[in-house]
Amino acid sequence: MNPICNGTNAPPPKVTLVDNASSTATVVEVRAHDEPGLLWRIGRALGECGLNVMAARVETLGAEAVDVFYVTDAAGALLTDPDLRKRTVKMVLSALAPALVPNRR
Repeated sequence: MNPICNGTNAPPPKVTLVDNASSTATVVEVRAHDEPGLLWRIGRALGECGLNVMAARVETLGAEAVDVFYVTDAAGALLTDPDLRKRTVKMVLSALAPALVPNRR
């Protein structure tokens, strides 16, 4: 059951860049309410940042999606540029924003 539709509050989406989890990629952890199209929106946001997704682990824990992406920049390197890191978090959070609006029928 969708907690947004039944009146309870879903936890807000969260995007975390995890440093030192991998020596070959930067880990982007995304937690959000699971719904159809969520993975596509996250992947599109990462692509719009010019990132390469090297691997992903996708899990659903109850109604919450916990997705982890191993990404590199366009040159195949870790995300070290502060502006790219901020943009990545901002773009993914923006992609998750539709998940906060209940479906209107």
